[in-house]
Amino acid sequence: MRKISRSSNTKELELTIYSDGFGTVGETRSLEGMEGAELEYLDVPALLEPDSLVIRGLDVLEYSFEYDLISREWLISRYKDRTVHLKNRDTGSVKLVKVLEASGMLVFQDIETGEILVDSHDELILPLHPDGIRTSPGIMMKVKEAGREIKASYITRGLSFTMNYAAEIGDERLKLTGRAGISNNSGRTYRNALVRLMAGNVARVNERPEMMYMAKSIQADASYGAEQRSVSDYHMFSLQSRTDIPDGESKQVQLFAGSDVPFSKHYLAGNNMDGAQPVITFLNSKESGLGMPLPEGRVRLYMLDGNSLRFTGEASIGHMPEGSEVELKAGKAFDIEVEGSETSRNQRNGIDYVRWEAKIRNHSKETSVIHYELYIWEKFEPRSSSPAYEMKNSNTLLFKIKAKPDEEVLIKCEYSSDKRVHVAER
Repeated sequence: MRKISRSSNTKELELTIYSDGFGTVGETRSLEGMEGAELEYLDVPALLEPDSLVIRGLDVLEYSFEYDLISREWLISRYKDRTVHLKNRDTGSVKLVKVLEASGMLVFQDIETGEILVDSHDELILPLHPDGIRTSPGIMMKVKEAGREIKASYITRGLSFTMNYAAEIGDERLKLTGRAGISNNSGRTYRNALVRLMAGNVARVNERPEMMYMAKSIQADASYGAEQRSVSDYHMFSLQSRTDIPDGESKQVQLFAGSDVPFSKHYLAGNNMDGAQPVITFLNSKESGLGMPLPEGRVRLYMLDGNSLRFTGEASIGHMPEGSEVELKAGKAFDIEVEGSETSRNQRNGIDYVRWEAKIRNHSKETSVIHYELYIWEKFEPRSSSPAYEMKNSNTLLFKIKAKPDEEVLIKCEYSSDKRVHVAER
C-alpha cells in the first residue's frame, strides 16, 4: 500500500534563492500512518534536480523522480496492448478495440471481429488506467523504515532574483532603496515560505540549461525588509516575513532603505570618451546610513525637483562589500563641453616629445567638479602638467579640476616616449 505525502502536510518550508537561477528547498512534512513500503512524495518542482535530494526521517532504499508531460501521443501510448473504446461519431455505437500502435498513425484491432483498424476517425474513449495518470511531478520512494516526520532538501532550477535599486538624489543627500525581484518558474507554488536570498556567484559543475517561461508580475510588498549576514564567501538576506511565491510569477520585495546618505558629484571626461558623464559617489558604510553588502544590480536615478522626482537615467553596480565606495554613472552631461587633442609631437634622438591640451567649458549655473582622464597608449614619462595630476594607473593620468559657471579650464600636459630600440646585452 502506498502512502501519499502532499504539500498540505507541510509543517515548515524554507527557500534559499540564488541570483544564478536556482534555489534550494528545505521542507518538513508530517508523516502519520505510514504503513506500506512505498511513499509518493508529491507537489515538488518540475525542475527539481533528483540527484540533489537529501532525505531525513526515512530509511530510503531507492527513489525515482516521475513527471509525465501529458500529450495526445503520450496518453494513448499508456494504453498500448490494452482495450479501449471507439465511438462512432454519427451513430453513437461503441466497440471494443485493442491498441496495437500509438506513435504516429493509430492502429487498433477489433476485439469482436479481429479486424485491423488504421487511423480511425471514431471518437477514442480511454478507460481508467490501472496505474493512474500522473499530471504533477513526484518522488517515488521505497522505504524500509519511517518516522513521524520527513525532512527533504533539494536543489531546483527556475528560482532566481535580481536586485533593483532606486536612488533619490537631493542637494547633498540621497535615499537608496533596494528591492529584490524574485522569480519562480520552477513548476511549484511555495506557500508561507521563509525566504533567504544568497548574493554571490556559486560554483556549479555541469550546469543544466534553463527552461524559459513567461512570468506574470504582482505589485511590490514593502512590508518585508531583510536581515543580512555573511555565509562563507557569500551574503545572505533573510526576509523578515513569510511569503507566498506562486509558480510562474515574480514579485518585488524591499530589502532595505538607506536615508540621508551623503554623496558627492563630479563629471567624468577623457580622451577616450565622448563628452562628460555625471558620476554620483557615496560610501557604503554605517556612518553614511548604509553599511551592508549591496548585491549586483541596476540602479535607477531620480532627482528631486521641488516635490517631484525626475528620472535621470540608469546605472549598474557589481557586488559592493561594506566599506566600499559606490560610483553611479549614468547619461551624458548637457552643460559640460570637452575638447582635447595632441598639439605637437617632436622627435629628437629617438625620443618623442608630446604636448596634449584639453579645454573644458562649464555652461551650467553652478561650479562643477570634473575628473579628466588622459589615457596614453604608449610607454611614457611625464615631464610637466598644469594643473597637477594623479596616476590612476600605468597608462592614465587623472586631472581633478573645478570649473565655475561659464568658465573655461585649460589642461596642459607634456610627456616623452622613448622610441629607441634597446638591445639587451648577453
